[in-house]
Amino acid sequence: MAKYALWYFKPEYGNYATFDTNVPVSRLADLGFDYIIVLHALGKDGEYGQVPMSGYSYEDGYNDARQLAQWLEQEVNPDLPYLVEIPVLVKDDKEQWELFKNSNYTIKPAVRGIDYWKGWVDGIYTNTGGLQRGFYWNLEFPWQVVRGIVYENDISALSSKIMGWGEEFIWIPPAHEGINLEHTDIKRLSKYFTYVFAQPNYYQGETTDFKKWFNIFKSFKKRAPLGQSFHRNGV
Repeated sequence: MAKYALWYFKPEYGNYATFDTNVPVSRLADLGFDYIIVLHALGKDGEYGQVPMSGYSYEDGYNDARQLAQWLEQEVNPDLPYLVEIPVLVKDDKEQWELFKNSNYTIKPAVRGIDYWKGWVDGIYTNTGGLQRGFYWNLEFPWQVVRGIVYENDISALSSKIMGWGEEFIWIPPAHEGINLEHTDIKRLSKYFTYVFAQPNYYQGETTDFKKWFNIFKSFKKRAPLGQSFHRNGV
């Protein structure tokens, strides 16, 4: 199984910047990683903000993605094959999620939409070099379809587009033992992704017993339809 490194950047003044604490991408191969997943960090209380968004159209998504792609190719110059996030939400802050929860999941977070996402993946794909190998769906929320934030058909359409290029499509939802996994979208959506890496998220769960979590998830995985790719993320 290939090893994926999560490599974070931050939005800054309408463009992007790296963190001084980042391990240089040139060293990640020496640390044993095979792929980089490039994704933005919100920062504490959203201090860095969301990936810049110029509008909701295909053209807006394409142009926003082109800006990130050119920054990655020119400023970061990854030495390993890499995947780039697809920004799902218009914004992602604590107040928005609290409102969503307290409204009994009726006041939903705003999303950028399928036209924007299609433009985004085209903008990344056509403005990067041969080391760009796929995409990361950055909405980790494991109930995103059942709670009505996004539509399954939209994820399916993006999956067909990305996999039609022979690229990977990755999702990393939380799946700690405090969650009733059968009531999540993990099985429902897994067929659209190359890999689904499950996060134990011990800090949100009820125990630090990794063996207990692994057995729970292993049992859940066995009950999944054949052909779906589930993997644990030991972070």
